[in-house]
Amino acid sequence: MSHHFEQATEQSERQQCHGQALLPSYFKQATDDGVIFCMRGPMNQNVIEMLEHVLKKRAVQEHGDHNKSIRVFSVFVEQVQNIIRYSEERVQLSDEGGEAGVGMVMVGYRQGAFYVSCGNLIKEGDQPRLQQQLLLLRGMDKDQLRAYFKERGRSPAPAGSKGAGLGLIEIVRRATSFDYFFTPWQGGLMLFTLQVSI
Repeated sequence: MSHHFEQATEQSERQQCHGQALLPSYFKQATDDGVIFCMRGPMNQNVIEMLEHVLKKRAVQEHGDHNKSIRVFSVFVEQVQNIIRYSEERVQLSDEGGEAGVGMVMVGYRQGAFYVSCGNLIKEGDQPRLQQQLLLLRGMDKDQLRAYFKERGRSPAPAGSKGAGLGLIEIVRRATSFDYFFTPWQGGLMLFTLQVSI
């Protein structure tokens, strides 16, 4: 009876380990990438409020710079707001009412710099306009970005946009560098990823 019990226990342990096999690889990758926080799911104002203290405190601890902590959190807020507004994946929030955009946000510290990486689904047809805007911003210096921000703030929102695009400009203004990627998805969608170093 003891022998059968040991066999059953070993089999159960193997099944449990198999069920958890994804976590170790994610954990190692997150550790290697210096991930402080990572979330995939519906984004709303509660996510922003929940992480405000954590991100600001961590930025001061890592860098000893209060201004740096403000920049990190500001970029995080704008990234999450973009998911809320523009993600094509939507869910209804039954407890709070209203609708939330679904996406993924990651904050980390690597090679002496913070980064905020954000991803959400967009329509394939939105890629050319968004890519053109990002290329335009990449070619601007700080003074040009400041002037462009003021100009766009006084102008009506572009056709097909849910805003004047000020959030994206503000992200680039606060970044030391940024990269973006468009990954083909199913159903006429693309995964848009924006990674910002601060």
